[in-house]
Amino acid sequence: MPRQGVSPARVQRYASNWVMPRSKRAALIGGGIIFGALAYFVYLIGIGFDLWQPLTRPAGVSSRARYTSDLTRGWWIDCSVDDSHDVDVCKAWDDNGKLVAFGNYRLDEKNRAATEEELRPSVVHPGPPDRPALAWIYLYKGHETRGRLLVPVNAAGQPLERFEVTFGSDSQCPDTSRIPASGGPPGKASVARRVHRH
Repeated sequence: MPRQGVSPARVQRYASNWVMPRSKRAALIGGGIIFGALAYFVYLIGIGFDLWQPLTRPAGVSSRARYTSDLTRGWWIDCSVDDSHDVDVCKAWDDNGKLVAFGNYRLDEKNRAATEEELRPSVVHPGPPDRPALAWIYLYKGHETRGRLLVPVNAAGQPLERFEVTFGSDSQCPDTSRIPASGGPPGKASVARRVHRH
C-alpha cells in the first residue's frame, strides 16, 4: 500500500504539545531573571554581614585572608599570632587587591598580641596614602565591630604612632588625618592629639 503522508493538522497538533507558548516562555525567563537578581542580592548581603565568604578573591590576596566589610567598604585580612615575639602579624587588602595594611601589631594600650580567640579582624582604618604600615586594624569583641584595636608596632614592640581622638556627643566622626611619628627619641611613640568639637 502507498504510504500516507502526515497531514498538516497532525503536525500542528504534535508541535503544540512540544513548543512552549510564547507567554509562558516569557514568564519563565522573567522569573529566572528576578530569581537570579534576588539570589545575587542575598549573596551580597550575606558577605556584608560576614555570613559567608566571596566566591572569588583578587589576585595577590593570601589564600588565608578572610573577607570582612562594614557595608560601605570591604577588606581581605590575614592575621596570625607570633608567640615568640608577642605580636600579631597582619596583612590586609582592599576590594581591588591593593595592600592597605601590613606589619606587626599589638592590642592598643595592652602592649601584647591579641590571642587566637581575640584575633577576629573587622575593619581596617587606613594610614596615610601609600603607607600601609601605619594602618590600624579593629577586631570584633562580641557583637561590637570595633571592640578592640590593633596598632602597628616596631621591632621593640613600641607603637609606630599614637593618637587620641575625642568624639562629639551627637556624632561619631573620627579624625582620619594621620600624623606619622617623627622627631621622638628612638623606641618611643610620638603622641598626636586631635580633638573634635561638634
